[in-house]
Amino acid sequence: MHGQTRTLFDRPFREQKVVKVATVTLDELFLREGWDQVDLMKVDIQGGERALLVGGQRALRQVRVIYLEVLFQQLYENCALFCELHETLSRGGFHLQFLDDFRRGKEGDLIYGNACYRRV
Repeated sequence: MHGQTRTLFDRPFREQKVVKVATVTLDELFLREGWDQVDLMKVDIQGGERALLVGGQRALRQVRVIYLEVLFQQLYENCALFCELHETLSRGGFHLQFLDDFRRGKEGDLIYGNACYRRV
């Protein structure tokens, strides 16, 4: 968690413990499962969106709609913010359809929300 996270929500945040889990890239997952097309992919991976996009360039060409959580503040160490994700998805052939479900900090600043992109 990024240090700023503790102050954004006007309440204390702290990591309770770290749990290590095995991971695969999106490209590896699509290949392993034999998916040739996905109509809707929902993504909420707590600041790991950049890694998903980097490790899923081939798989993303097979996705029609992506609905993902986007961050406007640094909630997690080294996380990608909305502008970076938007640029990457746009270059990859996706068009922003809408933004919704915004969360704001104690001062009213946007913290995070959801974005829906469609392949064009």
